[in-house]
Amino acid sequence: MLVNVWQSKEDVGKSDPALERQVEIIRSLVASYLAIISKMTRDLVPKTIMHLMIRDVSGDAASLDFCGNSFWYVLA
Repeated sequence: MLVNVWQSKEDVGKSDPALERQVEIIRSLVASYLAIISKMTRDLVPKTIMHLMIRDVSGDAASLDFCGNSFWYVLA
């Protein structure tokens, strides 16, 4: 069934209630998907930043002499 994409929401609902129901289901699924992506992004960004910071510091720490004063000087 071809639908004019330029029809308003009210016009689509008046012409075919089944199509309007499908549109509402798709809208609901898209909203749920975007909520999940937003939550995952809020969760992963701080973890990624900490991972990169620790990786950077561990690379610097590996190059220091742990028996000498240079290690304690950097930490102070």
